[in-house]
Order: sequence, then C-alpha cells, then structure tokens
Amino acid sequence: MPKQSAKIHDSDQQLWSNFKAGDQDAYTTIIQRYFTPMFIYAIRLSKDQDFVKDCIQDVFYNLWKRRENISHA
Repeated sequence: MPKQSAKIHDSDQQLWSNFKAGDQDAYTTIIQRYFTPMFIYAIRLSKDQDFVKDCIQDVFYNLWKRRENISHA
C-alpha cells in the first residue's frame, strides 16, 4: 500500500473533486481509505487473496484512468 498522504481533505466531496482534478494525493487517500473494506468484502466471494488484490488494483487503476469522465455524484 502507498504511504499515507500528508494532505488533509475536508470531506469526501472535496476528496472526490481533488481526485477528479488529477490530485495524486487524493487518489492515494481514496486507495488507503477503501482498499481494506473492498478486500474484506471481496474475500467473501473468492478465497484467492492474490486474485482479489489484483481485481481491486484493476478497479483503482481504471478509476484513475477514467477519472475525468466520472460524475461528481
């Protein structure tokens, strides 16, 4: 996991706006905040931890790649 971002975000809405604007610290914060809950959920569906981690990594990669086309809501 990436090291924790020093940048503090006031809210999820601000975090999302910063992410959509290309802020890599916001992206890192989103990964840090949501990787573990996603992993805990996904491991219930597949016991293959490496597969689950790869899938989550793909989600975050695609999120970054398509950030400009994702809605604010």
